[in-house]
Amino acid sequence: MSAYIPDPVVKRLPMYYRYLKELERNNQMFISSTELAKLTGLTASQVRQDVNAFGGEGRQGCGYPVIEMRKYIGKLLGKTTVKKMVVVGMGNLGRAIVRYEAFFHDGYQTSAVFDCQSQKTGLKIGPLTVQHIRDLESVLAENPADIAVLTLPASAAQEMAERLYRCGIRGFWNFAPVDLHLPDDASVVNVHLDESLELLSYRLNQKKRIQP
Repeated sequence: MSAYIPDPVVKRLPMYYRYLKELERNNQMFISSTELAKLTGLTASQVRQDVNAFGGEGRQGCGYPVIEMRKYIGKLLGKTTVKKMVVVGMGNLGRAIVRYEAFFHDGYQTSAVFDCQSQKTGLKIGPLTVQHIRDLESVLAENPADIAVLTLPASAAQEMAERLYRCGIRGFWNFAPVDLHLPDDASVVNVHLDESLELLSYRLNQKKRIQP
């Protein structure tokens, strides 16, 4: 594997993986950079640069082997092992994440769910029972997890992340409207839903400006 992959390329790896999985389901054995560019909305040159960056290989006259490259990207993305997740915050978003079955098929297993409200404790969400946040340490001591999913108010997210970090969790998928700051051995993805919507709004405005 490549020792270093530029961050913009890393961000595109899940997209390549998704399209390659679909091609594999359709029994397509090879795909050219031009065909892959049409699927992903990139240029063929960018596809070739990305593949070179993450260490993929094509075959002269055939293109990229779909199954081989899908497996290779899967290994880069850590899909060869099951990742256990805990979800903290059982509002609408937290419940939706727990019920999203595609995570299970992609190698992510939600092992515990927590909330601070006593009236939610004991509720069933899919196969899991909501546990009170005061039991966080004891639950994670018996059943360690890899990833914490935070669907909390901004005021509670940083303190909760630090608490989860002390429990041994090093991956954080944060939906709270605040950026988390944790030690360097933690990996954090801050998901700002409002920023995604604002980006869409910007693109709509730009298209309106160029329309005759």
